Amino acid sequence: MRSGNYVYVNGGLAPPAEACISVFDTGFLHGDGVFETMRVYGGRIFRFEQHMHRLYAGLERLRIKPPFSIHDAEELFARLCDREVTHGVARIYVTSGERDITGSGELRGNPSVVAWAWAKPLEPSPAPLRVMISSVHLDSHSVLAGIKSANRLPFVLASHEAAQSGMDEALLLNEKGHVVELSTANLFLADGGRLLTPPLEDGALPGITRAVVLELARRLGLTVREVEIKLSVLSEATEVFATNSVREIVPVAELNGRNIPSQDVALRLREAYRHLVQEECL
Repeated sequence: MRSGNYVYVNGGLAPPAEACISVFDTGFLHGDGVFETMRVYGGRIFRFEQHMHRLYAGLERLRIKPPFSIHDAEELFARLCDREVTHGVARIYVTSGERDITGSGELRGNPSVVAWAWAKPLEPSPAPLRVMISSVHLDSHSVLAGIKSANRLPFVLASHEAAQSGMDEALLLNEKGHVVELSTANLFLADGGRLLTPPLEDGALPGITRAVVLELARRLGLTVREVEIKLSVLSEATEVFATNSVREIVPVAELNGRNIPSQDVALRLREAYRHLVQEECL
């Protein structure tokens, strides 16, 4: 059987229903780990090295020694995608591993690694998002700010809040009331001929798609600024859109009850993004 049907767990492959990890694993017990979610195009992961560098940065912050090289990870995903995942999504989790919770509390052995890939057709034109402002706030000074920690509770709670309100996404602010990001995506807005996005210092995740959009926007001659964004600025934006690796670039059609009809910048950037994917992966 081809490995695309399998999940990789700590050195072995298993069918998804049989893939297991210890109940004493720190990722399960404490959310002590990091992860990356990546887009597969034509059997290749877009901007794979950037994803791995961000993963390594998160591991360093959590004091977890990387259990593999970037080359090893690339070979693993080539194996997982083998013929089964032409277009799809790949994910990797790395935790501190097992901990002795009945005695010394020390770690047992090596970090845990779980990875898989699954087929997911590309969306030619993802439906615009309806977004609400969440009551959940982020701490821009948190030790977890800026890394894709396995502990995602603020984002999970914000996502639940959006779902209960019949919305697609939730916008999170920080302790200063500045716009940070959505529960699953970075945020951009067009304001007076400028393209704005919250700075990393306000707690925004250094998104891989976010970085590509900044790169492409400058190529297209757009004025781009990473700047603190207050709700008053957001409420006057003529266009808002979200970015993440799985859905690429998605316009926001409604924000806290206000309709946002313009999608011009988002669509221009999406076209440029897909040309770049074509060049690098297809």
